[in-house]
Amino acid sequence: MAGGWGACGKIPALGDFLRFGLPPGLVRAWDGWLAAAMEEAAAELGPGWDAAYMSAPIWRFTLPAGLVWDQAVTGVLMPSIDRVGRRFPLALMTVLQGPRALLPAVHLGDGTPFAALEAAALDMLGDDADRAALEARLAGLPAPAAPAGLQLAHGVGAEVAAARQDDLAAGLACALTLRQDPSPGYWSCIGADGRARLWLLPGMPRAETAARLFAAGRDADPAGQGEARHDGLQA
Repeated sequence: MAGGWGACGKIPALGDFLRFGLPPGLVRAWDGWLAAAMEEAAAELGPGWDAAYMSAPIWRFTLPAGLVWDQAVTGVLMPSIDRVGRRFPLALMTVLQGPRALLPAVHLGDGTPFAALEAAALDMLGDDADRAALEARLAGLPAPAAPAGLQLAHGVGAEVAAARQDDLAAGLACALTLRQDPSPGYWSCIGADGRARLWLLPGMPRAETAARLFAAGRDADPAGQGEARHDGLQA
C-alpha cells in the first residue's frame, strides 16, 4: 500500500536540510506548509513558543490525497534542530496507495511501524547520526496498513467485515468518516501530559491548530478554547 520511506527536515548532525527518498513536489508542499505553521504557532504561543517547540511530541500522521499533496502520505513528525540550532522538524514518511476509505484503519491499525519510525527519528537526534544509517534502517521497515480482510459496505447504515473481531473498531472509524467531505487528516500523539490524542482535521494545521501541534498537553495548549469540550461522563 506504500512506496519507499523518505525523510525531510533537520537533524543536529547536519548544518542544512536532510532530504531523501521523497518526491520533490511533496517536499516543497510539506516544507511550505510547515514553515508557515511554525511561524503561526510562534505568534499564537508568544513567550511559550520556545519551550513548546523543544518539548513538542512526536506526531503520527496519515493524510488523504489533496490535503498536503496530490497523493496520500503517512509517517511521523518530530521537532528537531540543525547543527547551529535552527529549528525545523524532521519528518519520516511514505506515499500511500490504496482506498481513501481505509485511511483511518491505516492510522489506527498495527502501530508497530509507527513505533519503529519514532525510534528511528529519535536516534537521529544524536550528534553522530547520518543519512546512510537512516536510509538502511527505513529500507526494511513496512508501511502502516489497514488490517487484512477489512471490508466496508454502505447502504442503509454501514457494515464492517474483518478477519478478526479486534479489527472492527478500525473498520468502524472508516465507516464513520467515509462520507466526510473533505476527507480529514489523522494525527495522533502522546502529549506532554501523558494523554493520548487523536486529531481529525479537514485541512493541515494552521494558526491555532498549528499551536496545538507543538503545545499538545502543555499549559500553553490552546485545546478547547472556543470549542466544545467534554471531560468524563456524567449520569
